[in-house]
Amino acid sequence: MEDGKRAALSVLLFSSGNPDATYLAAGLLQERPGAVRMALIQGVGDATPAPEVWRVLAELGLDERDWVPQLINASPTEPVDVGLTICVPT
Repeated sequence: MEDGKRAALSVLLFSSGNPDATYLAAGLLQERPGAVRMALIQGVGDATPAPEVWRVLAELGLDERDWVPQLINASPTEPVDVGLTICVPT
């Protein structure tokens, strides 16, 4: 930590059956560059964010062309600071 500031975190989001909720959470984290330096997504397979997810993120200022979700299919090769399982009933 420098000057009393907290270091930005790396976050792993694991989707437990709802890829859109996971993409939405990752996009929201992406909009906090001072707090989150990396948001990895696991468990979504080959899914892509639904148009509704992009609309919500666009309303918050995240441009679809500026953000490419960081998908991984195996355990991360580097340690992460926080791991979250996204489980939202549909």
